[in-house]
Amino acid sequence: KWNNMKKQAVLVKQHVAPLQAGEVANLRRKCASFDVEQHTFREQFRKKDFFRYMMMQSGG
Repeated sequence: KWNNMKKQAVLVKQHVAPLQAGEVANLRRKCASFDVEQHTFREQFRKKDFFRYMMMQSGG
């Protein structure tokens, strides 16, 4: 029984590996997309008038 269980575990790992790799790729893609979105938001925020005023007051 134990040997069969070990063999089955190896097979399951082999079947799951592509699914896991796909999920990892999907998460990396989502993280990269979020980084771009966050950077765009930050740049737009820094262009706001009140932020410019604060920068001028602080000498920046």
